[in-house]
Amino acid sequence: MTAPTASRRHRWTRRDAYNATCTECGTHAQKRPSPYGRRWFTEWRLPDGTYTDNYDGGKTPPCIGPEVTA
Repeated sequence: MTAPTASRRHRWTRRDAYNATCTECGTHAQKRPSPYGRRWFTEWRLPDGTYTDNYDGGKTPPCIGPEVTA
């Protein structure tokens, strides 16, 4: 039995209190207030141009690293 591979962690560079960019893969994260209540969610713009968020309880997408995006 092999051990599961650990996903890479992002290395965030903060632009301000609500925006950050990963220096490894270029993923952009933006914290936003929920329009439906007193909570925050995060929206990620991935290097391939797609968007994902954790509004429904999803996890942070893994860092794919510079070797994949280059």
